[in-house]
Amino acid sequence: PGQRKWETMRARRVNSDPYGFGQTSGGLAYHIEELRCELRGALFDEPLFLEGLAMGDASAVFPLIRFMLLRFSPMLSRLLVTERGYKLLGTSDLLFVEEVIRLARHELNIGDWHMLLTPEQMLAYGHAELKVAFLVELTRHCRTKHLEM
Repeated sequence: PGQRKWETMRARRVNSDPYGFGQTSGGLAYHIEELRCELRGALFDEPLFLEGLAMGDASAVFPLIRFMLLRFSPMLSRLLVTERGYKLLGTSDLLFVEEVIRLARHELNIGDWHMLLTPEQMLAYGHAELKVAFLVELTRHCRTKHLEM
């Protein structure tokens, strides 16, 4: 009886997870470790603001996005900014996030299921697991796109 009750509670918790990040994904700590591995592969040598990432702080997320899109690969940066016309430099944070979401969908083929957050939510505290999962996918796709060039 006790085992059955636990299974029912676990099933409710996993099934009530609207984003699909329940027990199967490993949670926030798993995504942060995955991000650290991906960033090591991208030769990211700056310190990570782990507390900020764990809280979903935009000030911890934006430097990683900027690194991957603007500094990681000069070829990818040139493609996105010069040839494709994405406005990633000298814009407000809201416009920057809107451009990142647009280019993630159109250029990096990151599907809609990754974009469960609105630009306003990306700028606010919270939604840490979704933000870190997005960073993992963005890093992977930028690295792949760089190798294809």
